[in-house]
This record gives sequence, C-alpha cells and structure tokens, in this order.
Amino acid sequence: MKARKHSEAQSEEIATAGEVFGDGKVIELIRDAAPNGKLRLLDWNGSRGKPLERCTVADRTYVPISLDPPIARALVLPSGTRPYGSTRQLFDEISSLVFSVTRWPERAVTPFVFYVLATWLFEFLPAAPCLWITVPPAASTGTLLQIINLLCRRTLFLTEATVAAFRLFPTQLKPTVVTEVSTITYPLLQLLRTSSRRGFLSASGGKWVDAFCAKIVVSRQAPRDPEAAGFPLEIVLPPSGEYIPRLDAFEADRIASEFQPKLLEYRLVNHQKITKPSFEIRGFSAPMRELAYDLGACVVGDEGLQGQILAHLEKDDREIQVNRSSLLESIVLEALLAECHDPQVSNVSVTDLTTSVNTILAARGEAREVSPENVGWKLRHIGLRTVPVTGGCKGLALPNEIRSEIHALAAGYGVRALYHGTGEGKCPECKAIQEEKKAG
Repeated sequence: MKARKHSEAQSEEIATAGEVFGDGKVIELIRDAAPNGKLRLLDWNGSRGKPLERCTVADRTYVPISLDPPIARALVLPSGTRPYGSTRQLFDEISSLVFSVTRWPERAVTPFVFYVLATWLFEFLPAAPCLWITVPPAASTGTLLQIINLLCRRTLFLTEATVAAFRLFPTQLKPTVVTEVSTITYPLLQLLRTSSRRGFLSASGGKWVDAFCAKIVVSRQAPRDPEAAGFPLEIVLPPSGEYIPRLDAFEADRIASEFQPKLLEYRLVNHQKITKPSFEIRGFSAPMRELAYDLGACVVGDEGLQGQILAHLEKDDREIQVNRSSLLESIVLEALLAECHDPQVSNVSVTDLTTSVNTILAARGEAREVSPENVGWKLRHIGLRTVPVTGGCKGLALPNEIRSEIHALAAGYGVRALYHGTGEGKCPECKAIQEEKKAG
C-alpha cells in the first residue's frame, strides 16, 4: 500500500506558469510557433532549453497551466529562446525598434526600455515597478499598446484594473497588466501601490488575492499624487503632428518572433545575476532611490547603461523633494533647526515654535496659520515627544542627541534651510549632511 501511494505521488501533475529552482534550472511557459499554438514548457538547464509537453524535476511532473481561452489567446508568448548578444546590444536594438515604431524622443524611449527589461525580471526584485504613461489629448494609443504587448512579458490588457479582475487570472502567471484610464480613482491608486509589494494581500469575493505584478497605466492625465500610486516611473509623451500608423499583423508577428525569444533568454541567463547597481544616489529621495535601484538592477552586467536611468528620474525626484519640503512637518523642522543653531537655547515651547512656523508660512506667501495643537501633533508624528519645559509649558528640550535627531529628520524631509541658509558654514552637522549630499 505504501509503495502504491508513493507511485501515485510521483505521477501527480502540477500545473505551472513557470518555476525557478536554486540550481539554475528554470521551467518557463512558452507556445508552439504555429498561430494559436499549444502551450508548452521550456526546460532550461542553465545554458539551453528544451520544449516539452511535461517536465519532471525531483519526482514532480509539471505541465502547462490551464488558462481561460480569452487569456490564452491574448498572451504573447515566446516559442523558445534566441541569443541576444550583450545587454547593451539588446537594449540598443529595443531602443531602435521603439523609436522607429513610435517616433518618441530619447527621453521617452530610454526609460521605456528600462521598464521593458524590468517586466522580465521583476519577480526577483523587492518591488515590482509601475509605469505611468501620460498621452497627449487626442493622440492615438494604438501603436503604443501594440509595442507594449510585443515587448513586455506576458502582457494582459484590462479594461478596468481592480482586485476583482486580478482574481480572475492565475496569480502565478505574474503578467504585465496594462490598463487605460480616463478617470484616476482611489481604488486604482491603492491597487497600484499595494500590488508593487510582494506578499501584500487584498480581499475580493471572499478570497485573498496576491496582485504582485508589473503594471502599466496609460492615461491622458499625469498622477496628481505619485505617492498614492506608489511612485511609478513616469513618461510624458510629447504631442506629435506626425501620423503613426499601427503595425500590421505581419510586422507585429515578426517583432514578437524576434524579440520575445531574446528577452526570454535574457531573463533565463540573468535572473541569478541581479544585484544592487553600483551607482550612488544618496541625494535622491527614498522613493526615487528605490525605483532607480530596481530599474538599474534589471540592466545586468553594464554599469554605464545602468546609470542612464538617473538622468530620467532627476526631474521626478526634484518634484518629490519640493513637495516634501512644503509639508507642515518640514516647516516645523525648519523652525526647530533655527533653535538648534542657537547655542543659548536649551529648550523651545510649542507656543514659541508655532509662532516661528507661522512666520515661515507667511514669508512664503501662504495664508494659512497653524495652532499649537497642530504643531504638537506634527511633532509627535515625526517622533519628537513634548515634555514640560521652562514656565510649565509643553515643548522640546534640546540636548545634543535631540539636536542630532532633528538634523537627521530635516535631511529626511528635505528641509531647505539644511542646505541653504541657517547654520550653513557654522553647524558641523549641517556641513556633514551637505557634504554627503554632494558626494551622492
């Protein structure tokens, strides 16, 4: 009886969209070369692959996953692998193709190609980058959607990106989900943010859904609040008077047949080689630093090429830092910095701090005024707890360790005075922070 159970366990078939094993072996979902060809598995042994109907690894037999017919028909899958040369060669070939098909400027093509490579390797990153493409009014999106479908990994187009829609396709498929949006809604932003993190589950229809995958949003509007969308990679397409025709079926098939196998081999050869890029970006905000590292890491083996992503993220990073410096928390810290730079001050009351905050707001042309209660809550929000100070008021004592903490918080919130103005040239902590930013 035990022998029969063991035999049954050995013969059990496991439906899969792909498996990655620790020894470099990979099983990948592919399709026969014929139109609407049958799904197969590519058995990759670390250097070459073999298409199979079923694949046995360590007494387990894997078969291609069963997909709903609309999904199976919609997926563009490679039929095998093809040598891609070097990372630089593949990157340049894709860039040339995208330019020839879309006529985008280099400032749009380069970050797009970074993202294409990321769709083939995002599973091996801490986070799945999201791409937000803003399209000019009245411009056609047909060619854009075609090139996305032909180059990105396992593209699925959803009329509406919702948790319920994600529940309808196998989570192990890990597709590149593309959606066109006319109205930016809170549920969409929430899904974009949470689905970028591995292991974040969302509830839908009584089930838990793991929506971790690559995502592309095509919209007429730029995201008003990038933070709410999880800080996507943003590309704004310029208006063009030139008519860009859609690719015909023959040309689309040719592009898919050439590039999907190259990109699959790029994934298979490099998935174990992903490491933190060598570039230093200490001057960037934390969200843009993470995005730069994720996108750069997917350009494997070419440090010079990796660093090109930085120029395309600088503008977005500056906007984040400006927005961050306008937060009330930043202004409270700016007022605290002034107190820290006066060696005669041993503490500051919340009332006096509020007066300083309102003075800064007025100097910047803002009509709003804040109350001591608002300031007290902001202090607590950033981790600074008030205590009784001189006169029985609530406030902050300013021993050296608290002054150091205020400087660190000010750097984190991008407080302007830390780099331009109060304390510059006099405060050693300001000077150290300034030098670190310059070095980054």
